[in-house]
Amino acid sequence: MRGTSLGDLLWAVTVGTVWFVGLYLLHRSSLWFPAPCRLGGLQLAGALLVLIVLLRRSAPTVVFWVVALGYPFFLRSAVFQADVLLLPLLVAAYAAAAARRAPVALLGLVSVVSALLLSLGFSRWWLLDGSLLGMIRDSALWSESGSIELGWFFDPSQTVMSMVLAFMAVVVGFAAGRTSPAPPSRSAT
Repeated sequence: MRGTSLGDLLWAVTVGTVWFVGLYLLHRSSLWFPAPCRLGGLQLAGALLVLIVLLRRSAPTVVFWVVALGYPFFLRSAVFQADVLLLPLLVAAYAAAAARRAPVALLGLVSVVSALLLSLGFSRWWLLDGSLLGMIRDSALWSESGSIELGWFFDPSQTVMSMVLAFMAVVVGFAAGRTSPAPPSRSAT
């Protein structure tokens, strides 16, 4: 396993600086008014991106599992309000697949499920009711005729697109890992 290099540290600092300075400038601008839950989600996404970039070579699979399994539960948003919130999952999935240290089919499945949970705003529903049935119930509105209609905050096309992007991040990462040159081997002299 390769360690974290100075280059990885510089990239992580650069990504963090660009992300958080950009977020600060947007927040201070009169053109952008994020809800507090969205701002917190964007800060969490930025912190995860820094972590992913820093550890993408030394521990890509561990970082992937942390992001894929933890991020949907800790994103404190009623809904997946900004497409950019998917970025940490995409980068972590790509890095893990490119490293080829875990089965690609498992990475793809977990990435798709994580994207689904992110799209549904899983953490809010899980904390309110604690059940999948409660999540489904809270995501729907009952019409006067008694039929169920999807609520205003559920966008099936965005959910499907998020799942496709997560799967494609794994596919592209796997392909990139397959075509990248092998590190030079040390020969005995």
